[in-house]
Amino acid sequence: MNRILIVDDEPAVLSALRRLMKSLPCRYGKLEYTLEVETFDSPTAALARAREVDFDLVLTDYRMPEMDGIAFLREFRAIHPDAARIVLSGFADLNDVTRAITEVDTSRFLPKPWNDGLLMATIAEALTFRTLQQAAKEKQ
Repeated sequence: MNRILIVDDEPAVLSALRRLMKSLPCRYGKLEYTLEVETFDSPTAALARAREVDFDLVLTDYRMPEMDGIAFLREFRAIHPDAARIVLSGFADLNDVTRAITEVDTSRFLPKPWNDGLLMATIAEALTFRTLQQAAKEKQ
């Protein structure tokens, strides 16, 4: 089971993402992932939860009133450095995307509204890459 943390200040987006992850399979090639999803509309509350349990992947909005996605991911990465990180946002420009990739090593930056199949494939790909990275670290 893979634990996923979703952070977005819009409750409707959180509900839609939770429903999506329950209804569509999360597959990469022949690998299929079972997801345990936790959602938060507050980055601060999400960080508090991240200090309590391990997460394999975080999916966050970029623009939130409490803190932006980059600031959130910077703090999240300090707690879970090996977790995959994906930004989902409707308000991003090229500079935002560049910051997300370079400052917090984001796996992907996806637009809102999202494509359901692409989002699930992106999550599965990020989880697969994370698993491969962990296996490589264990061999060292």
